[in-house]
Amino acid sequence: MSNSRSETNLITTKKWSRIKAKENRLKATISSHLNKSLKQDLPHNQFITFAKPALPILEASALLRFQQFCRKLRDQARALGRGLSYLWMSGIGARQGYHIHMTLYWPSHDKARLEYHINRFWEVSLRPVLLDATALRSNCSSVFWKPLIIDEQSYENIALYLSAHVSKHVKQPQGRSFGRSIQNNKMI
Repeated sequence: MSNSRSETNLITTKKWSRIKAKENRLKATISSHLNKSLKQDLPHNQFITFAKPALPILEASALLRFQQFCRKLRDQARALGRGLSYLWMSGIGARQGYHIHMTLYWPSHDKARLEYHINRFWEVSLRPVLLDATALRSNCSSVFWKPLIIDEQSYENIALYLSAHVSKHVKQPQGRSFGRSIQNNKMI
């Protein structure tokens, strides 16, 4: 019987090691993307979480809807002749189900336009969010949006928070669960 227990512990340890290795690879990828964006003068300054009821219940439908939103943002940035950089990570939480965390660069002086696009696309009304020390904590309900405060919340912490979703949620998305994009600043 003790042999069976040790085999179970070994399997659990191996699985945990794979999860941690995946988390570390993802953290490095996220950090690299954030630093590359910073070098191209596109520092990520917004944090958004999308969850139900804004996202459809089915994972595939939710991902498709989110990708349509990303396309709208890219089109808007291109029309305004500005760059856009974003990355996202999806997870399946025990209480709120499938949700997507996103960080992106959007000029601070044009916050009203981003709010307009979020409200119009997701058909939600955003509540003002108070700035606090826990800059990357969201309540995962509908659409949660707040500016990132880079002085207080380093890119390393952002990468750590997003990559931790690999081990935080027991159930993982079946489809694509991570994405990133950098669109350079081009005048039209």
